[in-house]
Amino acid sequence: MSNGQQTGRAANTPLPLRALVRIYVALFGRRAFYRWNLGLARLALYGMGFGSPTGSRISVAEERLLKNLVASDAPCVLDVGAYVGEYAARVRRFCPGAKIWAFEPNPATFTQLQKAARRDGFTAVNVGLSDRSGLTQLYDYASLAGNSGSVHATLYPGVIDGIYHREPADVRVEVTTIDAFMESERVTHLRLVKIDAEGHELAILRGAKRAIASGKVDVVQFEFNEMNVISRVFFRDFYEVLPGFTFYRMVTDGLVHIGRYRPRTHEIFSLQNIVAIRDGVNFGPGLI
Repeated sequence: MSNGQQTGRAANTPLPLRALVRIYVALFGRRAFYRWNLGLARLALYGMGFGSPTGSRISVAEERLLKNLVASDAPCVLDVGAYVGEYAARVRRFCPGAKIWAFEPNPATFTQLQKAARRDGFTAVNVGLSDRSGLTQLYDYASLAGNSGSVHATLYPGVIDGIYHREPADVRVEVTTIDAFMESERVTHLRLVKIDAEGHELAILRGAKRAIASGKVDVVQFEFNEMNVISRVFFRDFYEVLPGFTFYRMVTDGLVHIGRYRPRTHEIFSLQNIVAIRDGVNFGPGLI
């Protein structure tokens, strides 16, 4: 970084904050306080919605989101990477009239998803979503071969062996696109698309290019985390694939607007739940 860039950034920082930073660095910017600073940084990230979520934190924020966004006569909802159907069941609870499709390509997990679909009244689809249609490899823990699948099943073997340091095993699965699915099922509008695909979220949204461009998708909820290092996806890519959407991060009691893209505030590869809402979409108060 040039001295000019450093000076320019410093000039944009309020004077009281610059003074506080200088004092803090003078006191605590030494080797003896490195672990202290690391701990504070981790605590701050948890407070901003990063890191492994607690069930209560996610449930409260997600419930508020669902109450605001699916409370219409018969909204169409896609649960992509449904696993055993907990999210789809939650949508059904808040909106009895919703049309819900839950996608899960893992054949081992799909058996459990089908049971939940019959119990909670949604449609289970044994297909994955991507930016193309066809066959591909799905990877999961080799130790689970022939048994129930895990929440970490992914299209990237590096997620299993590089992040979780376990031996991967693969199975051949079918994938399609959101655009192709909407055409085949004659779905004209999607109120909510939830995606939990272990690093494949961007490709799935690229497979909804026509729907997004024509304003047929209102809200997208997706995870951004360390799996995106494996899939080589930046947060900036989501801004590009979702033009005309405003981005929020899920925190304890709702959503926080994360504003204009900045690398140092957005490219944090730690678990976070992001909600992108198409500009002009209306929802109830108390969420943002």
